[in-house]
Amino acid sequence: MSWSSDQEAILERLRVNCVNMSTQHKQSYFFYKKSVKYMRLPTIMLSSIGSVSSVGLTNYLHQNHISALTCALALIVSILNSIELFLRLSETCEMENECSKAYYAIGVHIQKTLMLQRSHRPMEGSIYLEKKYSEYMVLVEKSNMLSGSIKDRMMELPKSPSKLKNLIKKKNSNSSSSSSSSGNSVESPLPKEEDMETQL
Repeated sequence: MSWSSDQEAILERLRVNCVNMSTQHKQSYFFYKKSVKYMRLPTIMLSSIGSVSSVGLTNYLHQNHISALTCALALIVSILNSIELFLRLSETCEMENECSKAYYAIGVHIQKTLMLQRSHRPMEGSIYLEKKYSEYMVLVEKSNMLSGSIKDRMMELPKSPSKLKNLIKKKNSNSSSSSSSSGNSVESPLPKEEDMETQL
């Protein structure tokens, strides 16, 4: 099997990205799961209280008061359900769970392949790299944006941007100096004073 060190380096960066993304999506999953719990439990409790009070409080309260109470409870329940539907908490929770597992599966598969000797790996390096990279990109397009700061190993910036700035400054200074020197070297079309005196 033909493998190269640069293919292994790209796969290692891809694996680190998958581990980080799996961790972040896992945290998001538990956050949305907790949010769903805080929406569902009050809805269940208020719905139960409303259904019991509409029948069990007839001997203690006037029917007008019972109707107002059940109406208020139903309004609160409908508001909570509307908020949950608007935020799509259940769908987002399930999507975060699926994305976390999918990133984890890609990372584990890459780790297993890289730990094998090159002669024992199941396919060519270029084919395996393209396969895992395409799976990773499909998952990136499918998953939600994450609010946390994640260091993307596939999009790293230069470690010393000051050196790049210094090179740009040197190029600009060289170009300006060359242009100024070329401008100073242009001869005037008018005759010099010494030539005029000699002619006279």
